[in-house]
Amino acid sequence: VTVSGQLFVNGLPLASTKLNLTDQDAHGDDFGATTITDSDGSFVFSGVPAGKRYLYFAVRRRSGWDDWNRVRALDIRSADQNLGRIDHRAGTLTVNVVGAANQPPKDASLDLLYYDPSLVQVHIAARPRGPRAMGTAFVFDNVAPGKYDIAGTAEGKPRINRMIEISPDNLNPTITFEWPRGTASIRGTIDSALRELIGNGWLNLYNQDVRWSTPVPVKEDGGFEIGGIPAGLYSLALVRLGSGTMFPVVLSEIQLRDGEVRTLNVGKERVPQSELSKGVLKIATFTPRGIPLPGAAIRLTGSKGAVKPNMSRAGELWFVAEPGSYRLSVTFLGADTVTRTVEIKPAPENGPRKSQFQELNLTLSPID
Repeated sequence: VTVSGQLFVNGLPLASTKLNLTDQDAHGDDFGATTITDSDGSFVFSGVPAGKRYLYFAVRRRSGWDDWNRVRALDIRSADQNLGRIDHRAGTLTVNVVGAANQPPKDASLDLLYYDPSLVQVHIAARPRGPRAMGTAFVFDNVAPGKYDIAGTAEGKPRINRMIEISPDNLNPTITFEWPRGTASIRGTIDSALRELIGNGWLNLYNQDVRWSTPVPVKEDGGFEIGGIPAGLYSLALVRLGSGTMFPVVLSEIQLRDGEVRTLNVGKERVPQSELSKGVLKIATFTPRGIPLPGAAIRLTGSKGAVKPNMSRAGELWFVAEPGSYRLSVTFLGADTVTRTVEIKPAPENGPRKSQFQELNLTLSPID
């Protein structure tokens, strides 16, 4: 397929600039095509396979590497597409960071991510301008109107994801990013059987929407303690790496009030077997020519409803779910819908360290 058009940024043609037509992650997915715009911003891409692709333009960083700035998403089907004139608008986002005593943490780090309410499809939208003097604001250039997540990390503080929306009427906003100041705490022990399951994983504490999360250090004797937690409902989970994804095993759910100190003594026998026996299913979609097909809508539904995917990458989704039968539905514009029943097998008795892994590759054929 040939994709063509003319790109304007803030009313001016984007001349003699490298463009990238690729998947959600401009730096690491399976397909990418580049071209350079003419003096009037015109461009042509040839040989683009079907799928949901994203158009980016390049901005050279001081280090010499290109940063890719997203313009728009494109559903590529089987016919050539002329997009005509594309008017892209972008501005500068300034973020002041506030920590304890209204002073920014010295080692604070911020990234600007494309907004995903589930935090499954996490991709960098912009990196802060550098070099940056300690204690000064973070500045992000070429930020278009839309929804974003500001992801903040600092030593000794939880990871925070805060959703912001850039309005077309205010392309150059200044905002304040502040770490929540909680007064609740938890302490307790993890028994030896669960500590053995941790292996190369870790314990994590996170709230309902996973926009507040922090690792929980465990001492050799199984003891742990963490404070500064805002009031709310939290999950204490054992997080494992394996089968190409991270999969949490929820050990306990905790409702905390302001100022509350909660003691938890967690043993393996208190963890539901349904958590320990979860399996991993990876689903990948392809065109009939074997090219990954990003953007396909993949839905997995079981007896408890739709299963939230754990991770997404280049047309692939990872699901972590309890053993059982599930209904799978895969759709894409211009392609036949695929539906089938899939069985997720239980992990071995020793739990998540060797979780059952299954891989399903699907071909979506064009509608005649």
